[in-house]
Amino acid sequence: MTGVLGRVAKSDLAVPRGPDAIHRIRVPREWLERGATVEFELPRHLSCAACDGGGCDACHRSGAVTLRGRNEPSDVVEVSLPAGARDDAFVIRIPERGGFAPDAALPRGLLLLRVEPCADEAGASVTVRGRGVSLVDIPIVHALRSSLRAPLSLGFRQRALAVAVALAILGGVLLLFWR
Repeated sequence: MTGVLGRVAKSDLAVPRGPDAIHRIRVPREWLERGATVEFELPRHLSCAACDGGGCDACHRSGAVTLRGRNEPSDVVEVSLPAGARDDAFVIRIPERGGFAPDAALPRGLLLLRVEPCADEAGASVTVRGRGVSLVDIPIVHALRSSLRAPLSLGFRQRALAVAVALAILGGVLLLFWR
């Protein structure tokens, strides 16, 4: 039986908003037991939650909800999984990460994240945060990675600073090997 965990910004789910989208991830049971924080990239198009990809009025009969434009960077989502052993799939509702509403004044829809426990490895796009130190966990590398995904009009100073620091570090490493 599927358990539903809700984290909803507003108590009334009938408030007008964009279309809800559904995304599925597979995570090892050990991540669920300890309540790990996972990170994953959302694809540009997700299945419409109203029709599960079959086509309805919410998705204009396409079966899919578009989350961003073609030239926009991918959206990275970080979610803390609820701690405890689980054998069945469950859904986490993430507000304002779904599709855009036709009226720009309305909020985005919900992202319904279906988490499926598995015995072996996580899905290809899912990584766990806080398990040792990886290159991505080093603050400057994370800042550089984040800044390169940001649109050019946003965070220009942060992007320039991250690139300058990364180049300085690279220059220092090259100097070490040059000698």
